[in-house]
Amino acid sequence: MLNKHKIFAADDMRYTEVDMTAEWGDKLRIKTMSIEEQLQYEKIKETENAGDIVLQMVLVCCVDQDGKRLFENDDVKELQKKSTAAVFKVFNACIELNSLPKDDLEQKAKN
Repeated sequence: MLNKHKIFAADDMRYTEVDMTAEWGDKLRIKTMSIEEQLQYEKIKETENAGDIVLQMVLVCCVDQDGKRLFENDDVKELQKKSTAAVFKVFNACIELNSLPKDDLEQKAKN
């Protein structure tokens, strides 16, 4: 039977690889967001523009083989220099892995 210690100790993050060979030369590992990360993402969605929302998702979800974040928050300026198509490919994979609706972002982009 589960108890809180077993639940807290469980690694319930899901991971997948995105083939970014054509864009960046290799595969990229992404993960599901924690509740804490999801809440931060929701806050940003309410106040920021569509581009910031996309970049926040990429910053949080891209991880190395050990599950550690690839990007720090300060890396946003460098990510802004990357191709829109490449970044949106990663973003869309993150949205799908996290079972989040894209409608909110599309509506935000129109405003």
